[in-house]
Amino acid sequence: MRAAVMGYNGIAMGKAHFHSINRTQQFLRSLDSLFAEAVRGSADVQHMLQSTLEAAVRVVEGRRGFLAIVNHETGELEVVCTTGEGWTEERKRLRLNLGQEGQRGITGYVALTGMPYVTGDTAHDPHHLRFFEDARSEIAVPILGAHGQARGVINIDSPENDAFDEDDIAHLAPLAHAAAVRMVIEGFRARETALVAIGQDLASTVDVDALVRKVVDLAADALEFEDCSVFLLDEQTEHLVLKATRGSLALQVGKAVYHLGEGLTGWVALHGEPVRLDDPVADPRWKGLFTEFPAAELGAFMAVPIESR
Repeated sequence: MRAAVMGYNGIAMGKAHFHSINRTQQFLRSLDSLFAEAVRGSADVQHMLQSTLEAAVRVVEGRRGFLAIVNHETGELEVVCTTGEGWTEERKRLRLNLGQEGQRGITGYVALTGMPYVTGDTAHDPHHLRFFEDARSEIAVPILGAHGQARGVINIDSPENDAFDEDDIAHLAPLAHAAAVRMVIEGFRARETALVAIGQDLASTVDVDALVRKVVDLAADALEFEDCSVFLLDEQTEHLVLKATRGSLALQVGKAVYHLGEGLTGWVALHGEPVRLDDPVADPRWKGLFTEFPAAELGAFMAVPIESR
C-alpha cells in the first residue's frame, strides 16, 4: 500500500515538475520575443502592449486581462488592451479615476502605489471593483517609468480562488518591464519628432506668440507633463511674463509676472541653468506665486532657460 501511495505521489510530482518546466520555457520565449520587439521598435506600441498582455495571461493561466495606461491630463487609467472572455465594447472603454478612492479599484491602487497586488478572494477585498461576476482572484502589476512612477498596469483575473501567488508576480514583472522599455523608446521618438517640429517652426514662424504656444503644446505632449508654461523676459521691465500655458493659468497669460531671480522660474532665468526637482515645495527658492495645482499635489517640477543669440 505504501509503495502504491509513493508511486502515485511520484507521478503527481513528475507531472507538476513537467508543467513547471513548460511554464518556464514558455515564459522565457515570450520574454525574449517581447524585449526583442521592444528594443527594435519593429511594431507599434499598441501591438507590443497587446502581445505583452496576452503573454501575461498565458503565463499565469488567467481567464482574462486588460492593460491600462495612465492619462496624466485627466488623472485616469484608460484601458488600451484586453484579452480573454466577456469583453464588451462598453467594458473596453473602461476608465478608472485615480483621484476618487471608490472608483480606482485594484488597478488604480497599483498605479498609485507602484506596487504589485494579489487577492485570492475578490468578494472580500476592499479594493476590488466587480466588472466580471466570475472573477474570484485578481493580480495586477505596474508598468513603471524610469523614476519609479507608474505608466500603466497589467491586470488579470481568474474564476478560481487563490489562483495567483508571489511566483506569478515574479513572472509578470519582467513582462511589464518589457512594455515599459517599448514605451520609453516611443517617448524618445516623440521627443525627437517634437524637437524637429520646433526647429522647423523657429526657421519659418515670425509670430512669436503662435510659436510659443506650439512649443508649449509639443513639450507637454512629448514629455507627458500635466502642465507646461513659457515665461519670456520683457527687456524693458526685466520681468518674466507668462506667454503660453497648457494648464489652469490660461487666464493669467500676459498677467502673471516673476522678477528675475524670484522663485524657481526667476532663478532659472537669472542663472541660465536648468532645474529638476522631485519635491519643489521643499526647495528654498520655491515661491509658488503662480501654480497650476495646490502645493500638496505638486509632485515634480522642471524648468529650463530659453537662450537667444
